[in-house]
Amino acid sequence: MLKRLTVTLVALMVMVPALVRAEVYFAFSAEQMEYQGQQRIFFVPFSFTGPTHRQMERKVGVLFEKLHGSRQAIYGSTHLVVREKDGNFTATLHVDPEQERFHDVIIGEIYLTLTTIGIADVKLSDGKMITDTQVKYPYFVPTVPLWEALPPATFPHAIVRLGPNEYTESRVFDERMAKHDPLLFQKIAELLKSPESYVRMTVLTAFPHLKFANENELLMPLLQDVDLSIVYKTIELLAKKNDPAVLDALAKTADSTKDPETQLQAARILVANGKANYKIYILFEELKSKDLAVVVQTVQKLAASGDKRVLPAIVRQLSHADESVRTAAFAGLKQLRDLETLKGLLSNAAILEQYRRDGAIELMLQEDAAFAAAGITYLVEKHNGDPAVQAISTIEMRGYKEMADLLVQALVHSDNKVALAAVAAIGKLELLEQMPALSKASASPALKSAARSAISDLLAKLSNFQLMKQAKSDDIVIRELAVLALVAEAKSLSAEKKDIEPLLELLGDSMKDDAEVIKRAAVQALYEIGGARNLRRLLRIKKDPSADVRMLVGKAALALADEEGDEVILELLGDEDDGVRIDAIKSIKERKIKSARGKLKFMVESRNLVQKVEALRTIVVLNETGEEHTEFYEVYKKLVFEQNADIQLAAVHGLQHIIDPMVVPLLQSGILLMNDDPRIRAATIIALGRSKDHNVVEHIARGFADGDHEVQAAAIEGLRLMGHKKGITPLKEFQKQSDDEGLINLAGDAIDELEATPKGLLD
Repeated sequence: MLKRLTVTLVALMVMVPALVRAEVYFAFSAEQMEYQGQQRIFFVPFSFTGPTHRQMERKVGVLFEKLHGSRQAIYGSTHLVVREKDGNFTATLHVDPEQERFHDVIIGEIYLTLTTIGIADVKLSDGKMITDTQVKYPYFVPTVPLWEALPPATFPHAIVRLGPNEYTESRVFDERMAKHDPLLFQKIAELLKSPESYVRMTVLTAFPHLKFANENELLMPLLQDVDLSIVYKTIELLAKKNDPAVLDALAKTADSTKDPETQLQAARILVANGKANYKIYILFEELKSKDLAVVVQTVQKLAASGDKRVLPAIVRQLSHADESVRTAAFAGLKQLRDLETLKGLLSNAAILEQYRRDGAIELMLQEDAAFAAAGITYLVEKHNGDPAVQAISTIEMRGYKEMADLLVQALVHSDNKVALAAVAAIGKLELLEQMPALSKASASPALKSAARSAISDLLAKLSNFQLMKQAKSDDIVIRELAVLALVAEAKSLSAEKKDIEPLLELLGDSMKDDAEVIKRAAVQALYEIGGARNLRRLLRIKKDPSADVRMLVGKAALALADEEGDEVILELLGDEDDGVRIDAIKSIKERKIKSARGKLKFMVESRNLVQKVEALRTIVVLNETGEEHTEFYEVYKKLVFEQNADIQLAAVHGLQHIIDPMVVPLLQSGILLMNDDPRIRAATIIALGRSKDHNVVEHIARGFADGDHEVQAAAIEGLRLMGHKKGITPLKEFQKQSDDEGLINLAGDAIDELEATPKGLLD
């Protein structure tokens, strides 16, 4: 009996369409029904769909859960254990002892369900095998669901399940079908709304035999079915109909569906019934051609029609394997100018990124702000380089302030060019509320300068009151830049003869800020505002722990240009920070504070090369007489032999002012006259000229053979400074050999000067 029943179930399973993605499961349920005039209990099979599983254990789990879930009151704590050994499965049924009166039902349902899927070894928890003899109720009568019993199928000896707990013998079912029983046909019609597509398909297959009086009303809703195979079958059933309502439904389907096959099938019926405007969909058939030229031409025809109903078909061609087809499709979309369709491309992952990007660019160029914004957003979020930069520029040029959030998002873009464009746009659009975002962006080295500049520009737009408020901001970058912005504000107020005391008071408070960057900004601001009062205020913090602040104090002292300032500069000469000391040396040189010469003499021994060079240069400037330079002869002499060209050059500049025979041999040394640095060679030649030693004329004249223009000019000047007529001959020789018009003229002037000089005793 079991074998016979299994064969019946297999037959039913074969009838389930292959299109069903989920698996169809069969189980047995104990049902009470009238049979041969008596109420009896039968085990009847029923089907349901569930997730597809390859593992037998999971299949059993789905079946047991279905049985237990629908009969919790009967099953109670009953559970099932399945084990596998060498490819064979054993099931052990643990029946809830509290449900003893239902044990026959539970055992029968589980045993029949499991043996149907191939598990023959089914036991009770006590180890006793379950066999056919333990199944107390009949199961040998085939039971089929209503949709499987529909004509032309016949089941002479079976039970038809009309619905939950509603069964009838096949003989009675056939009689009711023959009489066109309204209640029965209503149940059949309701099957068209079944959630299972294979049930709906089975009913549609039987439709020609059913002869529903209202079959059009039943079929038309299925044109919108989610399962395309149902839609195709419905169109097939409606193919010979010419009822206006049917044609309207087909037209609606053709226009609304995204499936080209549905459009094609519906269009053929509509055109056959005089609806010529649906011929456009028949062209879709040619899109299936293997001839790429035909496909391209068809796409072009569809686009040229101007009929926007073809848009979905053209969009599908953007996923075509051939580039020429894709190119034609995108050109067609641009030709049809349907912005909503272009916008839809952006979220269509089936379309190559190239076309989504081009669609976004096309949208960006539109005047409609909503569509332009969609394109801009896509380009910024999904792209780098020029497309994204252009998108940001479009926001800026069109003044799309409502896209501020996108600009903020772009500040952390992976492409620095895009992020920089966003910084610029926030500034140009004067999005004051986005200053905190710019501040955060300034933490990036690539954006720091641009972001700070943009914040400064935005702060410049604020009123005095707003600016002073920002100078107390919790954001340290904004606070710093606001403090610096007070410089321009103070100067503007002063020019208008307005009171700047509140502003100066705020800067004074900021000088005491815990954050060094704010303190430094306040000092910088007061320095730039200037005025003796503000500069002297800065001198009071000359011992500030911050080297940057002390450096600004030094600048303030220099700007004061008085004795008080000079004293601070001298004090800073002993600062612990190299930068502060070097700035102080430069200030001493500018102010020509001669009292610093003694300290500077020791500072040329510094290991800091910059300090050493600046100290020596300053000494040379401060020594205004030959006597003063002579005091430093030993210093100059020693430093001439340094390896650094700047130090050597400064030493020569000092030596040239010492007119003493002891200097000449030093200047004649190869280390100077043959130095790699033309500046040193030129300075040495001029120094020789200043020596007035007539014996070095030839050394000076060798400069004319130097390939460097500066050295040649120095030779001319050296001979002029020498003032001896012995220099005339080499000058004239140089004029003959040189092709530099400027140097030739310069040499001529020197010759004229030497010729006009009275002869000396040694000439």
